[in-house]
Amino acid sequence: MQSFFERLKDFIYESMDYILILAIIVAVVSLIGWRLDILFNDDAVAKSPPVVSDETNGWTDEEDDDIGDSNPDPTTNEDEEPTGEETDVADNPDVDTPDDTSDNTPDDTPDTITINIPDGTLPSGIGSILESNGLIESKNEFVLRAQSLGLDRKLKAGTFRIKTNSSLDEIIKILAQGN
Repeated sequence: MQSFFERLKDFIYESMDYILILAIIVAVVSLIGWRLDILFNDDAVAKSPPVVSDETNGWTDEEDDDIGDSNPDPTTNEDEEPTGEETDVADNPDVDTPDDTSDNTPDDTPDTITINIPDGTLPSGIGSILESNGLIESKNEFVLRAQSLGLDRKLKAGTFRIKTNSSLDEIIKILAQGN
């Protein structure tokens, strides 16, 4: 009987290295499999709607319309857009817009523009929105200035009220601070 226990003891002693190696391999494989399951979870992808791509396509169409405009006098085109927006607000007093809610101070309404930045909009898209509303002259200048201030990754989505006489730095800081 002692020879049996001696052989069993020798077998366990000699195979302990292999058993330990197999235990470590099983632990590592199970840990990696568990973490990869979280990374490639199909349910999380199916739950989130692709909202960003729809909004980006909308802005691309506006940029394409601006490129295709062959108006030889660009200053008249710029003058026509703001007056069209002002007459729309003045002709429709029943429409509830953020500018119409402040009837106590009529001097502030022409000086303040309400901008809506959708979620997931990149700095170039924000620059296009600001450029189309007449707050900045160039979206490229906006993007470069936001990068130089280090705020290009901190621009937030939401609704903002921006004065028309605000400088480029003030606009960037307003958009970086959020609501």
